[in-house]
Amino acid sequence: MSIIVLKLPEVKPSTETRPKGCPHCHGETFQRWGKVSKPVKDNRIDTVGVYRYRCNHCRRTFRYYPEGVDRADQTQRMRKLAAICWVLG
Repeated sequence: MSIIVLKLPEVKPSTETRPKGCPHCHGETFQRWGKVSKPVKDNRIDTVGVYRYRCNHCRRTFRYYPEGVDRADQTQRMRKLAAICWVLG
């Protein structure tokens, strides 16, 4: 009997690093522009902390999500788990 190991993405409740560059102009200097608690659908975490940054070069703001989280309501771990369950029937 074979054993299959499924590697699901790690989901962290908050960011540990700052962004490397602005997604709009690739500038490298930012100001932290606020923090929100984003509710997510996950089996281990209810909310994550998302920081908003403002680029000093282009003056646009953007959100910097923790690992395993993006703008969707579900975490990347839950989306992959749902896909695996769907494939297995």
